[in-house]
Amino acid sequence: MKVFVSSTFDDLIDYREHVLRALTRCEEVYKGMEFFGSSPRKTLDFCLQQVKASDVVVCLVGHRYGSRPPGSDISFTEHEVNHALELGLPVHAYFIDDEQPIPPRYFDVGPDHAALAAFKQRLAEQVTPAWFTTPPDLAMKIMIDLYGGDYDVREGGQEIQEEAAARHRESAYDSIAEWYDHWYKDHWCNREPFETLRALVSKHSDSTKANPSNIKILDTACGTGNTYVSFKRGGYDIRGCDGSGKMLAKATRNCEGHGIDPSGIVRDPINWTDSEGYEKHFGNAEFDVLFTSDKPIIFAFHGYPWLIHRLTYRRTNHHNMHVRGYKEEGTTTTPFDMVVL
Repeated sequence: MKVFVSSTFDDLIDYREHVLRALTRCEEVYKGMEFFGSSPRKTLDFCLQQVKASDVVVCLVGHRYGSRPPGSDISFTEHEVNHALELGLPVHAYFIDDEQPIPPRYFDVGPDHAALAAFKQRLAEQVTPAWFTTPPDLAMKIMIDLYGGDYDVREGGQEIQEEAAARHRESAYDSIAEWYDHWYKDHWCNREPFETLRALVSKHSDSTKANPSNIKILDTACGTGNTYVSFKRGGYDIRGCDGSGKMLAKATRNCEGHGIDPSGIVRDPINWTDSEGYEKHFGNAEFDVLFTSDKPIIFAFHGYPWLIHRLTYRRTNHHNMHVRGYKEEGTTTTPFDMVVL
């Protein structure tokens, strides 16, 4: 199968690389600008020729509209997608999630931003798009869309799944850890959510709970440590963990810079796809306290159910774990869909 990948380049280069690796492992032909080389044809004519020679088109849409051919009002990407639709080729569209951290230089503004929004709207009216976050997440979704349930058993499929899980721990936040505090300066100014939570604790009817020394707090996404520092200064026993190793390193340095003991910060990244990371700090006894050893558990998860089952199959109560999550049905599963059990 010949797969043509259409997108802007600089902002999505890591994503395109993961798609290339996934397709080549499944012995498919990747057709994209990385391998165009030289041609006597005009650039647009050559691109459209490559589209015509393909079996399926994958369109990746980030936060940039892309360059336009000379004399044209629409981008190369939109030309390629329009040509594929005119030829009746299958088009799979993937939009980057709005919450995915992206460097500011890769965001269009002004007329290009408006052109991008219009393009996404037109595309969504003709095909059903999916949303992606990290490069491994995109590669996995494309493979599942192209091969359905057969993907897991294809040669290389399991290897790609395991690689995606391993690379996820180097989360997107690793790339912005050093800049995070510059973008969110209020984190170190308004002392929230510390002040709000402290006010709630002070109203507790149990006087022992109103004493900070009797309160234990777990900050499960401590980031660069602003909340950890505030509670530590307030006399609370707090632990901080995060899925990004570089954010944890930044939090440790911030603590040292503010004269705060960083020993409560768990230095290992802990995330859902890193079984070694979270099992090291979350044993069976702690798991059973939260999820019990014999009660039914209904898990509403905005992701693939197999991930939760994979992480919990060795736990005591795994047989009672019922996961409601994303299912590939050609539509986007919403939070409302998941809680209608």
